[in-house]
Amino acid sequence: MLSDKIYKLTKELNNIFIDSEIHIKNLLSEKNIKTRQKNLSFLDALKYKFLCVYNNETQREVVANLNFSNHKANKNNYYHKEQKIPIEYYKHILVKVKQLFNSYSNNNLARNVIAVDGTYCNTNFKKDKTLETTLNMGFYDVSNCIPIDVVLKNHNDKNKEINGLIDYISKCDIDLEKVIFVMDRAYFSYDLFNLLSERNIKFVIRIKNNCEYLNKNTKKKNKRNLTNIRFVSYSAQIEETKKDKNNNDVKIIRTLQCHLATNLENNYNDDNIKNIYVSRWDIEVFFKLIKKNFKFANLTEHNKKTNECYCKTYIVILINCILERLFELIIGEPNCANDKYKVKYNKSLAINGIKKIISEIITSSLTTIQLTNYFKNYFEVIYVEKNKNNPRVSKRPFTKWYVKNYSDFYKYAKIIDCIKNSTQEKLNKNLKSEALTIQLVE
Repeated sequence: MLSDKIYKLTKELNNIFIDSEIHIKNLLSEKNIKTRQKNLSFLDALKYKFLCVYNNETQREVVANLNFSNHKANKNNYYHKEQKIPIEYYKHILVKVKQLFNSYSNNNLARNVIAVDGTYCNTNFKKDKTLETTLNMGFYDVSNCIPIDVVLKNHNDKNKEINGLIDYISKCDIDLEKVIFVMDRAYFSYDLFNLLSERNIKFVIRIKNNCEYLNKNTKKKNKRNLTNIRFVSYSAQIEETKKDKNNNDVKIIRTLQCHLATNLENNYNDDNIKNIYVSRWDIEVFFKLIKKNFKFANLTEHNKKTNECYCKTYIVILINCILERLFELIIGEPNCANDKYKVKYNKSLAINGIKKIISEIITSSLTTIQLTNYFKNYFEVIYVEKNKNNPRVSKRPFTKWYVKNYSDFYKYAKIIDCIKNSTQEKLNKNLKSEALTIQLVE
């Protein structure tokens, strides 16, 4: 019964942060850092950090809310107290949360699919009145629907995602023999293919259309030597609505050709490979989720430990996302009788609801009534129409997808006009090749 599960989970959640004060003080003692007994405890500082990571929570509001029921202290008291907590403690909590999740997960797959991708955020390492654009490497466990890691790279590492992947593989504690990495065209590299194969790391990577193995005119002796690599191709049709030059809606069907490289064994057939690649989109949804709900896209904070401060924020974000997925496992997957829709929980609502119980989890005082109330109010089922394609558009001016939206508008308007008038020869080389993949729906 659900009530029994909630009772058991309540006890387990209360054990996550148990003896935190002692643990943190021991870590500080190992670093020869002395602490004074003050009005604020480390538990208060943890509550402050876990609440401050949310997008719609300012530091001043968090402090005011904490002081309303607990202490009279200013923002700096919480801030400086939290700064003393070693990052090792946050990593310790992340491990405990993952272990708790694994105890409820029924995944018996021989290999888990891990999507890899990079995303950018603004950081303030230099504190020169400007923000840097910094690469983050994301690793998302598609098989379990939880994030594995988000690694903050140096702000000079733009467009170095392959190096970021290689560096992570050399340092991570993942059992690499039990995973399949899936990546998009940014990781198309013959050297990477060979490197992963030499280390017996399985992968599915989309390749670019100019790959020499797709060009029948490339002589065999000129092709690079790839070990145990095979190629899978498939096509997909997407129905979309675009605008013509007169701003009228025009329905089009785009036929996309997708070419994949993999070193998986032959018992993974072409459909298996395709489905693995399609699942890569989950990491894009994850990036959207954390940018919408957490202070991730714009990290403006700067102090003596800026990098550690950002990494703590990332760990807290991961903990929240894994807890939300754990709660989904407890309450059970939603069902829908209508085949037209697929149903899922509103993750943003569930994640923001964690704010209501996180203080109790940190102080090991969560009750079954509070957890039950959380499930009742913050787990909402939403219905998504199957096979519906929503373009990536940003409403925020000058952001990447805001600019791309305008670029796409003019591109498709030009293509549609030429198709209508049978004047595709007027298009440049790139638009002409794209026009061949498009047909207008009457």
